[in-house]
Amino acid sequence: MREALRITKELSGKDHPDYLIRLSNLARLCKATGRYGEAEKLFLAAIASDKEKSGTNGPQYGLKLTNLAELYQLMGRDLEAEALVKEALESYIHFFNRNCGYLSEKELKQFLETFLGNLDFYQSVLYLENLKGSDNGGVSMDIELFRKGLLLRSVLETRKSILESKDTALINRYNTFIAFRKQASELSLLPRKKQVKDPDLLIERAGELEKELTLLSRQYRKSSEENTITWEKIQDRLNPGEALVEFTGFRFYNKKWSDSTFYCAILLRKDDKQPKIVYLCEEKQLGRAAPSPGSNPSALDLAYHGGRGMIIIPDSGIYLGGELYSLVWQPFDTLLKNIHTEYYSPSGLTSTLSFAAIPSPEGKLLSEKFRLVQVSSARTLVADHNEMILTDLALFGGINYKMDTTEMLAESIQYSKPGNTLLAYQVSRTGNLSGFEHLENTLVELKEIKAKMEEKKLVVRTFTGSAAVEESFMNISGKESPVIIHIATHGFYYPYRVVPQQIDKGNFTEIGQERFSSSEDPLLRSGLAFAGANRTWTGKSIRRDWKMAS
Repeated sequence: MREALRITKELSGKDHPDYLIRLSNLARLCKATGRYGEAEKLFLAAIASDKEKSGTNGPQYGLKLTNLAELYQLMGRDLEAEALVKEALESYIHFFNRNCGYLSEKELKQFLETFLGNLDFYQSVLYLENLKGSDNGGVSMDIELFRKGLLLRSVLETRKSILESKDTALINRYNTFIAFRKQASELSLLPRKKQVKDPDLLIERAGELEKELTLLSRQYRKSSEENTITWEKIQDRLNPGEALVEFTGFRFYNKKWSDSTFYCAILLRKDDKQPKIVYLCEEKQLGRAAPSPGSNPSALDLAYHGGRGMIIIPDSGIYLGGELYSLVWQPFDTLLKNIHTEYYSPSGLTSTLSFAAIPSPEGKLLSEKFRLVQVSSARTLVADHNEMILTDLALFGGINYKMDTTEMLAESIQYSKPGNTLLAYQVSRTGNLSGFEHLENTLVELKEIKAKMEEKKLVVRTFTGSAAVEESFMNISGKESPVIIHIATHGFYYPYRVVPQQIDKGNFTEIGQERFSSSEDPLLRSGLAFAGANRTWTGKSIRRDWKMAS
């Protein structure tokens, strides 16, 4: 490996990407074989070379800092590891915010896989230093804000909104802005002597265009503002008596990866100098205590109340309620004095819990002690909801789950486009023979909502009976998307389970429970039932000899 490094240096020079790759690989080999001193020198050389060539915001700079941070943790130099983690995080986020606008979906996915894969390591380092008294709760909360924010925002959707706006001036500015950013990024990866233009000048011109885009496009302005949300901005929105809890779960790393996933609460109050990190439990503990999706009333009572109802022995401190309170709330409950409103953003298994139903030792449910407000991310506390103007709605209810093949295809074909495969053709292999029962009152609910909204002169589209097929729902995306969508129907959720290795998780032709329950993404393990669902849900085939008109 050293010989390959020497040859690459002689043939291509120290600035060539292959040289930096081989330098980093040699450093990792030295680290793996316990030659920490040599590894440190090589990592520092790779970082210095990358910094000189591309600055501190190149796509690989954060990764090199992360590698050195792992080495410093092995060497017991924990404060230096913590500092590198913070710098790496800043570099990654800056690169993402500056370059995500022109990255392809594939490039964006590759970058995020690397970046998101490092976040558990970052949280582990910050957690360990927090135990020693470091004030790093703000960095931990910013990690969660960014991680959860990626699930809520869509760079591609912002791009699509601008390109479909039919505003020629806006589109031209956006395309020029992206071109400047992309060219500057590509030039910054080259040695300075090979840069035909000054990337800093291109970035400056891109910045001027971005200011114009911010003025011209509300969607772009909103996306840009979301990229800069930090815990300080959220704290500004909190009122006295309000608090926020960001729940986080991360695989724990301490000199090596463990088999434990830690759950922590990151608590923020109005007057805190920094958010506070509070350890809660391990995932296996929470997994044993939390009720399974779809649990019957007895199982729910056992999970939340210990199966005997909530029992408190006065003046004894003995509390015989369920274990959930002691795992996910009690560790930070003493910090909630004088708090009446609790915003909370769950993560992982905490997303399956009903916090309102958890009893406390005072004999009250948490919903009786606090005004609980669940948010998908603390980012939503900063977002300006006043910008939304209610104009139209789409209502789904009174759905016919027992349609036959002919009727399904007849309803679906009106939404088809050339080259599209009708969703009605898909076949499930669940083998659930019971199917979904008709929900009569959902139609009553739909009609009442429709009447009230039409009184306010709003546009209301309704999809009931056999018209509420999946294609009708998919068709109201993009420009057809209403401000509010109301869906009253059955839902399902598959608990995660590991399947035999012979099942190809990436094979999207494999439909049914085996595919869904093997996905790590909970959104892929859940769904809603639309018209005709019983046929595919119970494993019945659909005619495939019908030709779709083009």
